[in-house]
Amino acid sequence: MSCKILLAGLRLIRLPNVFTAMADVMAGYFLVLGPAAKIRDLVLLAMVSACVYAGGCALNDVCDFELDRVERPSRPLPSGMISRRSAMLFTGLLFGCGLGFAAMIGLPVLLMAFVLVCLVVGYDCFVKNVVVLGSLTMATCRAVNLLLGMVPGIYAGTALFLPLISLCYVFGLTTLSKFETCATPGRYRLVAGGWLAASLASVVGLVALGLLKAQALLALFGLGLMIGPPLWGWFREAAPQSTGRAVKALVLGIPLLDAAYVVGIQEWTFALPLLGCVVLAVAAAKWMHVS
Repeated sequence: MSCKILLAGLRLIRLPNVFTAMADVMAGYFLVLGPAAKIRDLVLLAMVSACVYAGGCALNDVCDFELDRVERPSRPLPSGMISRRSAMLFTGLLFGCGLGFAAMIGLPVLLMAFVLVCLVVGYDCFVKNVVVLGSLTMATCRAVNLLLGMVPGIYAGTALFLPLISLCYVFGLTTLSKFETCATPGRYRLVAGGWLAASLASVVGLVALGLLKAQALLALFGLGLMIGPPLWGWFREAAPQSTGRAVKALVLGIPLLDAAYVVGIQEWTFALPLLGCVVLAVAAAKWMHVS
């Protein structure tokens, strides 16, 4: 029974996706500090991001309890494996730990982490189901997560534009994720596909302008190989099953987008932890069912 509860807890926090959140903040840190990066701060930032993301996932399921009883009854809360009270306590603990880890780095990081927590709570509790605003808020969460890693350094170059690219990418995938239980209307397919294409084209454009190194295209190519087939399947038939596969690939591929940023500015060795996040995310997704 304890193993089943542990698995339910890992499903509650979307363990595979937690690794993608950690990749965001590590990418931001490497972008601004590179060789001056400190292992202690890097680990603490990763823990901040992991705790806030995991807490947000738990809170999301608390807020969606009644809906999940109908659409996703196998999730930990509607299935009865975890109570809503336990999930709320877990959420508070995770948010508290995240802010505690941030305080260990410094006040600026703590303030940015607090902003991130507020955005996550705002998304889960208030705007998730609001057209456009919900997707925009989730995209902003991811952009702020990348900025969180940049706070310990001072940088005024190309890196400051990269959170906007992540915002576009996540706006597209979040818009798409709204239709994992129903067919995607044509206009929303256009919106989601357009924002995703714009984000990837922006990286190519920065390379063409000489603002990112050409090796960024290698990471972008890897991302294309990962998301291309499921996106094509979704484009051919925008049914819930194909939409779910596309969303899953897009989320798990976020560390590859982060890697494109890092190798475009720093040495390729700084992208290795991000590639490790891809491996861990994909392995965890295969090991456990996350919906």
